[in-house]
Amino acid sequence: MPSEREVDALTSGADRLAPGLPMAVAALRADPDPVALLRRGDGGPKVTYANPALVARTGLAIDRLVGRVPSVFLSEAGDLDNDPDAVNGTVVDLRDADGRRHRCRISAWALDDGLVAWRLVPSELDLTDSHLGPVVGALVSHAVAVDRHGAVLTGTPDWSSAFSERAEPIGDLLLWLEERGAHDPRYIDAHHALRDVLHRHSPARSVDLPTTDDRWLSFTITGLDGEDSVAAMVSIIDVTDRKRRESDLAERMLTDSLTSLPNRSLTLDRLHHALTHNPRAHEGVAVLFVDLDGFGDVNDRLGHLAADELLADVARTLRHAVRPSDTVGRWGGDEFVVIAERLHHIDESIPIANRIIRHLQQLGTVRHSVQIGASIGISYSTDGSSGARELLQDADAAMYAAKGRGGSQVEVFTAEDRERERRRLGAAQELRRGILADQLTLEFQPQTDLLTGRILSMEALVRWQHPDGHLLPPSEFLGIAQDDLVSLVDRWVLRAACEQLVAWSETGHRVLMSVNVSTRELADIGFVDRLDEILVSTGAEPRALTLEITEEALLDRDVALERLPEIARRGVRVALDDFGAGYGPLSSLGTANIDIVKLDPSLIEAIDEPTGSYAVVRGLIRMAAELGIEVVAEGVERQSQLVELRRISCPMVQGHLLGRPTPPEAVPALEAPLDAVVELNENPSAVAGW
Repeated sequence: MPSEREVDALTSGADRLAPGLPMAVAALRADPDPVALLRRGDGGPKVTYANPALVARTGLAIDRLVGRVPSVFLSEAGDLDNDPDAVNGTVVDLRDADGRRHRCRISAWALDDGLVAWRLVPSELDLTDSHLGPVVGALVSHAVAVDRHGAVLTGTPDWSSAFSERAEPIGDLLLWLEERGAHDPRYIDAHHALRDVLHRHSPARSVDLPTTDDRWLSFTITGLDGEDSVAAMVSIIDVTDRKRRESDLAERMLTDSLTSLPNRSLTLDRLHHALTHNPRAHEGVAVLFVDLDGFGDVNDRLGHLAADELLADVARTLRHAVRPSDTVGRWGGDEFVVIAERLHHIDESIPIANRIIRHLQQLGTVRHSVQIGASIGISYSTDGSSGARELLQDADAAMYAAKGRGGSQVEVFTAEDRERERRRLGAAQELRRGILADQLTLEFQPQTDLLTGRILSMEALVRWQHPDGHLLPPSEFLGIAQDDLVSLVDRWVLRAACEQLVAWSETGHRVLMSVNVSTRELADIGFVDRLDEILVSTGAEPRALTLEITEEALLDRDVALERLPEIARRGVRVALDDFGAGYGPLSSLGTANIDIVKLDPSLIEAIDEPTGSYAVVRGLIRMAAELGIEVVAEGVERQSQLVELRRISCPMVQGHLLGRPTPPEAVPALEAPLDAVVELNENPSAVAGW
């Protein structure tokens, strides 16, 4: 695609080639979608104006577009009429500067003097067959010209009806937005945006606005620098489909697909809200951590499908067992969390826990002919001094104590639990000594090109060679580490991984390296300086390094606005790990300097099942591709999962099927395709219909 400077050169002379169209040109110049203005002529409609987005996509200079028929840049456009009703919704192929074709849908509307505008809306994200519907769309468009006081000079016919079918004509747009803002503060945002543009504080602003008939409009204001009376152009586009799809997808990301309960991220958010918005100082919040007893045996005995049915029934039983005001969330696997608010004493939570155990026992006897039990740990806070994660950790510790008493028990976090916490701190000190004694080591897991089977990157995974002889994974020691220890581990891993990257490079292996970095380490003001020092001292190529971060990091203002841009400027790439496990920040993906998203194993687990996550994964892959973001599917353990990922064109995969974490000397030959993909390539019928 041409650069911004090349686009400026290609579009030079646009106003000369489109005389008499200052309003339409100004309104469409800032439109992100390719748009052409056409007028009927001999041989069909011909282009009168092409906006910069169309020039950028086609790579054609403005004088090679204006005066030509649309078939110059569109396939299947030869028989199209200039009537907007006739062409609206027509699907065509837009040819880009590299000769590739992009499927688009024409959104057409009439302007004055016989002109018709065609917006070419990308349809690569049209996921109607996956129950997600189109992610983007533009159904209704209007343009309005206002003077420097916000008074309406002219506009497309019936433009005010975009806000309501019975809307009165609007004479002063700035005043109307202010009055409407008394009922909806989002219109005040639009009022401020228009005022900023009219006062030259901002060249352009855009706000999404709801209408009275449950639609959404994109309200985009572009300032004009000319001497005439028109100070700004306002384009109004119906984005209802996009907003609905975003809402649906966000809800999917917040809800556990099996039980329809809040997932881990939403549960944590609700607990945080309960602790920080407790309206009565004398009331407290209890956390009940529920773990099903013997669920692994039930899973082995009944099979996965029956076990899933049991988990869904457990979720319904929990909702009925607690109070209507309580929150029930699925924490993961066979673990659930109940948040009970407005309690006067921790003892009030014990009857809730006993009722849960009793109802679950009845469920197992009546519905599944198995014995269902639950071990429940309870923690409690009255003053909000304990954070959400601390309360959950306390309840989790109490739950393990209940399980140690034989199961189907309730345990409250006590002084004895504090003693266990003391021992945990002792273990953390042991880890600190282990770091200083160079007891940490790295193993590497491949990230593989699904088309060729070749290893593209290695993820560095830390291990602790414990003095007792055991090689411990991070799940068994990072949980006991305090924040400063996590940062020490992060720094050790980053340096060791870069050293290994250089070692592989010196032997001719041009492989990339991925390293996990905690949010705390990223947020540290000295992180970028340490990154620079490690890159220089090891000689590692910045472009060969990827830093894997969590969704939590994007919510940290310092990380999102300062660290990630600084990392990008050095050529180091950033991957968003475990995407889809919680409330993925979809709206910020395109602007957050994210190069790669790694789909969480929970999404991949059910991709090969009839009612699984196939549609959601396909939608996320296509959305990422549209944003220019690479995708890695994590947790691939079955050949059937690999088949489905190939079917939906997932570019990279990672998981035990492709290779378990191994020390560097045991890493398979980096040039040889991995067996799982070789088998897939040798059996193309496995992906029939791909």
